[in-house]
Amino acid sequence: MQKLMKKSSLPAYRRSVLLVAAALFAGAVHADDLPDMFKVSGFGTLGTVHNSLHTGDYVADVFQPNGAGYTHSSAYGVDSKLALQLDAKLSENLSAVVQMVSRYRVNRNYLPSVEWANIKYAITPELSVRVGRTAMPTFMNSETRLVGYANPWIRPPIETYSLRSTTNADGIDVSYRRAFGAVNNTTQVWYGKTEVASVAYTGGVSNGVRATKIIGVADTIDYGALMMRAGVTAIDFRLNGAAGTFIYAKANVYNLGATYDPGTWFVMGEWTKTDFGAIQRAQQAKYVTAGYRWNKFTPYVTYSRVGVDDNQVKLALRAQDTKSAGLRWDFMKSMSLKVQFDQVQLDAGSAGFFTNAKTGLAGSEAKVLSAAVDFVF
Repeated sequence: MQKLMKKSSLPAYRRSVLLVAAALFAGAVHADDLPDMFKVSGFGTLGTVHNSLHTGDYVADVFQPNGAGYTHSSAYGVDSKLALQLDAKLSENLSAVVQMVSRYRVNRNYLPSVEWANIKYAITPELSVRVGRTAMPTFMNSETRLVGYANPWIRPPIETYSLRSTTNADGIDVSYRRAFGAVNNTTQVWYGKTEVASVAYTGGVSNGVRATKIIGVADTIDYGALMMRAGVTAIDFRLNGAAGTFIYAKANVYNLGATYDPGTWFVMGEWTKTDFGAIQRAQQAKYVTAGYRWNKFTPYVTYSRVGVDDNQVKLALRAQDTKSAGLRWDFMKSMSLKVQFDQVQLDAGSAGFFTNAKTGLAGSEAKVLSAAVDFVF
């Protein structure tokens, strides 16, 4: 049930990110051997996207105000990004990390933002706790969704990963790892909060969208070349209402994923259901990707789909499917070149995950050609 409440001042939980970053560097002040304590790394993508349609913008997520199609025939901001990460080993059991990422966002620039800033304490070799800003583990590839080099595609399937585009949260998570013979099991539990500004399919920006409480649990099983994962995330969120009010609502996100990768070839897929309760019909998303590694080349194909749980067209604003084919070339150490073709079919009455939607976009087909260089250092 929706509730209308008057606006109140923002909570102070975001200060935790700065406190974690300060603690990281405060610990370093007393270090005797700084080179051994710190490790600097990073990743990035230089990409371009061309969209055959001119009635809407193809974007990577709901945080981009424009992309390829209506605003620009070809766009560089859809996939391009640069990240820098600092890891610190503060003691045998205590470590910390700060990651800054620059990418095209709602504010129409590439100003860096704090993606991660947390302290991790290993209570035992199997049990650890992280406090601060961490990756929000809603999906199977949440930890690496921004690292193009770590993924087969240029971007994770939009139909699944744009259901929950938020990549991090401020809070605490606990991980427990246990081996049972050849089987490794990892259970992760998390609690957090976050606030974002997102872009609607019309191009309008909604500021102050806040997840006031995020609680989740996931279990991952690794057995040789097989990895399986199941997770559920419950979110209490707040949207801007009319006349200075807020709308409070709840959502549950269910996710199942699996990967089989014996080395020469691989297949992977996920199923996700997002239930928004009273404010929107539940949505289901799924994708499957298969690829084959031949020397330094990896051709791959993907089918991805998102839709609603019924046939009420007026509620199908995010209904589309994509057929993709791509090629990855690892042309030098820590760098890869990818080319990907996407055929995106929008359902009748749906603008899908396009933004700046104009008359004639719904129900149409887009041909999207992308190229990207991914690197890590």
